[in-house]
Amino acid sequence: MSAWIEMISDEDAGPELAEMLDLARTPHGTVDNVMRVHSLRPNTMKGHVTLYRAALHDDTNTIPMWLQETISSYVSILNDCPYSLANHWKNAAHLIGDTEKATKVEQALRAHRPEDAFQGAELEMLKYAYKLTTKPGDMQQQDVQNLRDFGLDDGQILDVNQIVGYFNYVNRLLNGLGVSTIPLVLKKHGCCLGKNLPLFCGLSYDQTALHTLEEQPGAGRFVVYQGWFAQLCDHAPA
Repeated sequence: MSAWIEMISDEDAGPELAEMLDLARTPHGTVDNVMRVHSLRPNTMKGHVTLYRAALHDDTNTIPMWLQETISSYVSILNDCPYSLANHWKNAAHLIGDTEKATKVEQALRAHRPEDAFQGAELEMLKYAYKLTTKPGDMQQQDVQNLRDFGLDDGQILDVNQIVGYFNYVNRLLNGLGVSTIPLVLKKHGCCLGKNLPLFCGLSYDQTALHTLEEQPGAGRFVVYQGWFAQLCDHAPA
């Protein structure tokens, strides 16, 4: 199961939904489940796509992309949202471009101690993200002034605010509807899905492709998709 509610496949989409699915499609031609979960209400998919691209992929946002993805990952850690964290930390680590530094940053974020890896304006942005995520009712004007004091202009403060706000929204969307990264194709082909199925041989994976692992004696065939393992069955799951 990819979510706790129905998600409509491309093949079963009507004209209105098909248009929104095309809007939400990644450069690889896929539609991530974070967007497909809106398929029963195409207008909310449209709103989500628009907000996401404005918050994280707009040319006017001058926060470095690696830091945008790091803030996104921190909010997702604070909200215990493995879907968002898996996708956006992968992006952050790649953009950081230094394995040792990325490991240090990840450890600091998971420990809720960004001060172990950051200082100055970067640390202040993460402190803002923490407070707005965990104690939104305690926010004060001084929290914004603190960002100004470290050199952020009001447009950049708005950028940070929108990233934090977006990920608090999307983390709740994903956790509240049980959305996982397992694609619909696995369900269509009939699979027993689970996080704890054994991985019998090492294989890299990404969010755009399914990989079939070699058949193991007595184990059957497995596919892996973003860390989820699926045993291929001769019957569709109940």
